[in-house]
Amino acid sequence: DSSPAFSADGRTLAFIRSSDYGFGDLYLLPISKGLKPVGEPQRITFENQAASAAWLEDGRGIVYSQFGLPISKINAPGSAGREGKPQALTLPYQNTLGLAASRRGGRLSYAHLIFHRNLWRLPAPLLDVSHKANDVIKPGASGAPFIPSTRNDYMPQFSPDGKRIAFVSDRSGNPEIWV
Repeated sequence: DSSPAFSADGRTLAFIRSSDYGFGDLYLLPISKGLKPVGEPQRITFENQAASAAWLEDGRGIVYSQFGLPISKINAPGSAGREGKPQALTLPYQNTLGLAASRRGGRLSYAHLIFHRNLWRLPAPLLDVSHKANDVIKPGASGAPFIPSTRNDYMPQFSPDGKRIAFVSDRSGNPEIWV
């Protein structure tokens, strides 16, 4: 469990319950005046993508970040409106963490994660048995872009003849195998 956030009245705790790689779903737990849990946590999202959460200033809604998706808003159970239906917010970024909502002033802050994977190459006589084991990569050797892209490319594999390379890329919008 991570990313705890108390509602404005302090009576409900929102948190992320993770199952894989730090991402999970948004849960709510009622809290007594004595700061004891009341009942079991209620799961209110079901995508297993939530990473952090923050209550909105009115206490009726919660915003939460999701890996690879826009920040979403969901109304807390019992509040008026689109109860239980997540609504994606129109923001210029995805891959956000560390949400914080101001108690007044209608402001939201978050961390925008930027990562990019490209395929690079490095001359390395790895399979040449005439080289000693400690002479695999020459000192001072540096890698160079191999198959440049503005999207993520990863998991390269050479063909048996060494003339082609297969890799995973999301350059079409979804992860696919490219050659």
